[in-house]
Amino acid sequence: MVLQHTRRLALPLFLLLLATSCNEKAAEIPVKTLPVLTLKKQAIPYWGEFPAQVYGIQDIPIRARVEGFLEKIHFEEGSSVKKGQLLYSIDPMSYQAKLNAAKSELAQAKVAGVKAKNDLDRIKPLAEDNAVSKSDLDAAIASFDASEAAIKAAEAKVSLAQIELGYADIQAPINGVIGKTIATTGEFVGRSPNPVILNTVSRIDSIKVEFFIPEQRYLQLARIRQEEKEQDRKPMDFSIILSDGSTLDAKGTFSFLDRAVESATGSIRAQVVFPNKNNFVRPGQFVRLRVTQEREENVIAIPARAIADLQGQKFVFVVQGDSTVKRNIQIRDVLRDLVIVGQGINEGEKIVLEGIQTLKSGSKINAEEAKFESVNDIKL
Repeated sequence: MVLQHTRRLALPLFLLLLATSCNEKAAEIPVKTLPVLTLKKQAIPYWGEFPAQVYGIQDIPIRARVEGFLEKIHFEEGSSVKKGQLLYSIDPMSYQAKLNAAKSELAQAKVAGVKAKNDLDRIKPLAEDNAVSKSDLDAAIASFDASEAAIKAAEAKVSLAQIELGYADIQAPINGVIGKTIATTGEFVGRSPNPVILNTVSRIDSIKVEFFIPEQRYLQLARIRQEEKEQDRKPMDFSIILSDGSTLDAKGTFSFLDRAVESATGSIRAQVVFPNKNNFVRPGQFVRLRVTQEREENVIAIPARAIADLQGQKFVFVVQGDSTVKRNIQIRDVLRDLVIVGQGINEGEKIVLEGIQTLKSGSKINAEEAKFESVNDIKL
């Protein structure tokens, strides 16, 4: 009995000691020191990045305009070529034979023309003296006219045969860089399914960068441009971010906006031209096109990492005294690592910059003032 009574007294005493120990440990948990950012309004440049593809300022396909066996390749693949330089030779024998036949027909037509002219010259004075009938004269005139037409037709046939023979030698249409030949020597080309386009020559001292602007973003840009006065309109800056993250040391010039939004993608095609020093960038490369333009004054931008998301609702933690308050916000724009806030926070308030995953409304913190520098070259 005494043992049981002792056990009953020991259990509550143990629980009391355990609770006291836990309270002491809870009291010992330090308040976190977290970086906070004081909000201020400032001018934020419009910024956007779009996936884009590079094209030469001229990309000219090299076509086999006549069919035949590829006889010779006269250049080194991947090299620079000059306008008019011989690139390919197609076996010319059939086209030379066709030209010879056309020349023979022309010679025959000219002989017939000489005979027709002589006949006309002989009959015309006789007809004037009524020595031959009017119908004989008409027949001589018709024969002469027919011979003249036959000569012109034969000359045209010779010209066409010469053109076709000329197509057997394929020259470079522009100065540029030529790629890899699709066909090989000895292959029959110029007729599907065999190669018709043998290669492509690209002029790449300048490049075209094509990209697609989503319809919603296009409308946003168009409204901004409409609201700006012509004299106050700031030019857009264009730059290229390459696949390794480096930026091309060149500024682009806007050159083209398509006439219509593509219904399949809901976007509109645009084009920017860049100088391409030392032919560094090549056609076919995929890049990111960065567009920057000063857009408006007095906006509040915050780092994207300071924002939490719960079921689609965006919120931040605002510092009030030594505690945090959860505050819902509305986002107007996302500029890489920055977010432009529409509603929810005001200038002069402080938000928690890092460690928000461990916070809730009422959490105690030690606020440590911090700065933030965006990859967009904007300091907060």
